[in-house]
Amino acid sequence: MFWRKKKSVVESPANDLLSLAARLGVERRLQVRVRYPNQAHVCKLPEVGFNGHKFHVQDISIGGCCLLDPQLILGPAIGVEIKLDMTWTTGTEKIDGRIVSRADERRHIQFLNLGEKRQELLKRFMAYGVRGLSMRCNGTSAESAPNLMAAELWSSLQGDSIIVERDMHRLAQIQVAGELFLLFKEAWPVRSGGLGTCSKIELEQLILFLTNVPKLSDPLKAILAGLEDLLFSSELGEKK
Repeated sequence: MFWRKKKSVVESPANDLLSLAARLGVERRLQVRVRYPNQAHVCKLPEVGFNGHKFHVQDISIGGCCLLDPQLILGPAIGVEIKLDMTWTTGTEKIDGRIVSRADERRHIQFLNLGEKRQELLKRFMAYGVRGLSMRCNGTSAESAPNLMAAELWSSLQGDSIIVERDMHRLAQIQVAGELFLLFKEAWPVRSGGLGTCSKIELEQLILFLTNVPKLSDPLKAILAGLEDLLFSSELGEKK
């Protein structure tokens, strides 16, 4: 181990991750929010639209979302109630929402009637993003002894960790939700223990996890961009 092992919080099921986030202090709002990756639709997170226009979602919680609206599709007014189109893997449904604030191109929307089953589903889809929110950098090779084998060390009280490596071919090791993934240059992550390359949903989960790491370092930004390129390339291949 590269750092002193911290006392782990007892592992919680996905539906308890929101309360866990509050206890860890990673989210002080009433409802924890997770950021959407640049690769818009991952981990079955819903797409959000209005009158046929699909928005880029900046972040989402079970209570609402922040939409980027540079074209002023939603208009400038605050307090207006609207009908949103939320597209899940099972189809699209209408959700009542209210525009509660705006800043530049951002529109903060409150969900007025998101059903209980959809809320529970959304919590599960958000789970890896919530895990990312609690990650903290424990140190870098520049701050430590010259013989430190890793370039950066990250960990959380949930037992997740990231080791950014100083290796020509292997970029990092990411342990999340009890699974260890090895990341190589321009290749799909590999599950440890000879279990082969990760699945598409596991790649999406890694992307959502890294997207929500606070104060992402430049090496982690580069790793995240590489993973998004891999996902984008795989989706292009599926469409051919």
